[in-house]
Amino acid sequence: MRIQPSRNRVKQFGTAAEGSVAIIFSVAAIAVLMIAGVAIDYGRGVAMQSKMQAAADAGILAAVREATLNSNKPVGQLKTVAREYFDDNLTAAGSINITKFALQEAGEGYRLEVSGKMQTSLMAVAGFNQLDLDVAAQAETGPGRPLEVALALDNTGSMSGTKMTALKDSAHLLVDKLLEDTPDPRSRTKVALVPFNKYVNVGLANRNAPWISVPDDTSETGESCWNTYPNKSGCTTQTSTCYNDGVPYSCQRQSCTSYGDPVEQCQEVTTTQTWRGCVGSRDYPLNVRDESYNFTPVPGLLNYWCSKPITPLTDDKSVISSGIDAMSASSSTYIPAGLTWAWRVLTKPQPYNEGKTQVEVRDEGGIKAVVLMTDGANTMYPSYPKHYSLSAGTEPTVANDLTAELCTNIKTEEITIYTVAFEITDTTIKDLLRDCATQTSYYYDADNPTELSNAFEAIAGQLAQLKLTK
Repeated sequence: MRIQPSRNRVKQFGTAAEGSVAIIFSVAAIAVLMIAGVAIDYGRGVAMQSKMQAAADAGILAAVREATLNSNKPVGQLKTVAREYFDDNLTAAGSINITKFALQEAGEGYRLEVSGKMQTSLMAVAGFNQLDLDVAAQAETGPGRPLEVALALDNTGSMSGTKMTALKDSAHLLVDKLLEDTPDPRSRTKVALVPFNKYVNVGLANRNAPWISVPDDTSETGESCWNTYPNKSGCTTQTSTCYNDGVPYSCQRQSCTSYGDPVEQCQEVTTTQTWRGCVGSRDYPLNVRDESYNFTPVPGLLNYWCSKPITPLTDDKSVISSGIDAMSASSSTYIPAGLTWAWRVLTKPQPYNEGKTQVEVRDEGGIKAVVLMTDGANTMYPSYPKHYSLSAGTEPTVANDLTAELCTNIKTEEITIYTVAFEITDTTIKDLLRDCATQTSYYYDADNPTELSNAFEAIAGQLAQLKLTK
């Protein structure tokens, strides 16, 4: 930081020939004023230089992030990106004039140099009209720090229609910002996808994995009999209220005044028990822990339908994008299922081993993160290993408590959690999601598809922050 004086005024003080006491006191007063002015203006200069440095850091990070995602973008366009972020982050800039804003390649990244002139106040009385401020910031392109992200996304029945479309668009937006179209061998970013409803699908390929226990599929043919009521009378169709994942809708039901005598019908029926990839919960407390799979494996559930299979950590954008496109809405909400498996895909060696160990990530200055998105409250409760629907009017206390405990355990492992509430009015679940997030600013309350997209874009921006090298 340099001071620029007005030399003529200083010279006038040095050549004055009048020796009156008034002049002596005037000179003394000016000296005191100059000392006070230096202290005040210099303090302002230090504060402004700090703000300029923070703005320059934001600018270089934005430019380098853009260069990483678009390797052919010219330096001039990167400079424009850097200047936009610099200006947005430089607060209280009315008293400074930016005289230099230079972005240039430096090593495997870019260097940003910024200079400005800040107008003084009290120092101007003595001819020192401005302070010169200079800052610089530098960051590297390329792989950056290790980043492993698990997307735990609500695929329940209440997400059908436009809400699922909005979720897919938002998830694609996040993945677009984190992964290249073509996998980069230097990349240290991986993303996993965990669709969930009341269960999670770990994929048929894991049937014989050491961490899971799945009964054999069976098929049995025999005679089956049941009663029918062909002589019922006085039947009317009534409009009633049914529920889809806790969301009410109008439905039709038949009611009869007389059903008559039952008539038995029998036929040969083939009964099958088939595993479709769905898994339940281990007994508490292992259902909120990531350990002991060799001793207590995850239970596979026969004859259940669940969400689309998990996509383990990968740096191949096309693989994650295909998983997002395949998502569909069905069944009810059990948030602990999504959280549990988002945690499990981030850790090794079991059940998944595509990521780094927590020690490796910590030593390399990297991040593991979970992005949890849901559109409603828990509508299921655990009866191990299965999850059952809550009866009407029942509070989801157990499921909520398990959700909160999982959040605590995941954060204890130094895994960052972002949470997104999508079109939720229930304050209980909003508070649960807010408390689950690593910090309050990592919780997003999206009231419509646009806000959902903005939330995912903001999370992607935070996750994509590159480490400053200087």
